[in-house]
Amino acid sequence: WYVIISLLAFTGLRAGEACGLTWKDIDYANGQIHINRHVTFSRTEGLTIEDGTKNGKTRIVPISPELAELLSEYRIHQSRTDYDKIIRFSNWVFPQADGKTPMSPQSVTRYFSKFSKKHKLEDLGLHPHLLRHTFASLSIQAGADIASLSRNLGHQDISTTMNMYVHPSLQIGRAHV
Repeated sequence: WYVIISLLAFTGLRAGEACGLTWKDIDYANGQIHINRHVTFSRTEGLTIEDGTKNGKTRIVPISPELAELLSEYRIHQSRTDYDKIIRFSNWVFPQADGKTPMSPQSVTRYFSKFSKKHKLEDLGLHPHLLRHTFASLSIQAGADIASLSRNLGHQDISTTMNMYVHPSLQIGRAHV
């Protein structure tokens, strides 16, 4: 869980995009991840793997050397642990037990829910998408270029980023003045 939570927190990926990653999508040499697909789950359709992202496009998201190292260590861990051989050689970064299918984004959501209950944090409304908002807000507060952030988040229009993240960040700044 540490790896997927770190990935979400330090890239702003949607949970379905993280679940859809294969090891081929990670470009360690250039410090980036190629977001080529996303995973969804519905009670009627079950698990669905869709090409592209939520907006249907592929994008490239930069990753820090520390995150690249964490992913590299995680891959080594997967190959050395006593998992079933199917999982050890899965193409998915976050596979299900069969190794043939990716983890469901619902699994990530359930983990957050269980974590919240275990640590009596239900009132905080912890959810994987909150990491996306936190990433964007902290990036803006750190002076990130809005156009680049918008591209990294996969927003089709910069106004989406502006409306969702810039105004709340400005409000936070005003509250502390």
